[in-house]
Amino acid sequence: MSLREFLTVLKDNIALLSGVIVAGSALLEKFTKLKFWSWLGTKIGKALNGETEASLNQIKEAIASCDKELKECNKKIYMNEFNRIRFEISDFAAALLNGKRVTLEQFKLVQKLIDEYETTYQETHNGELKKSIEYINKKRDELVEEIENGEREYI
Repeated sequence: MSLREFLTVLKDNIALLSGVIVAGSALLEKFTKLKFWSWLGTKIGKALNGETEASLNQIKEAIASCDKELKECNKKIYMNEFNRIRFEISDFAAALLNGKRVTLEQFKLVQKLIDEYETTYQETHNGELKKSIEYINKKRDELVEEIENGEREYI
């Protein structure tokens, strides 16, 4: 019998062959200590569980990587904002020192930056803008006094 003939016979009798295998394994399991279906179920379960566990580990690694990148981005954003506020305060103090006329509203806006700088970034800054902040406050007080004395219009 050739291979082609054998496969044709097998194909024609596959249902019968499957039934014999199932019935035979059921009888073996019933009357002997061989537990084919239990063994087969365990093997299939372990294979599926192994794939699931591998996928779960890949997902955990991806989440850990994303978490690390997110923390790095947050740190960069924090430092960028810290440096921006520090520059704004320093630039405003330099403008005042160079005689630039500013409005009370500009002082109020800079005061908000100073408040944020001193509260949000208190652990980051080392008092490096102390002189600039003192100078800004001094100039603000002078402007308010000029406005109150009528020496300058409220702008």
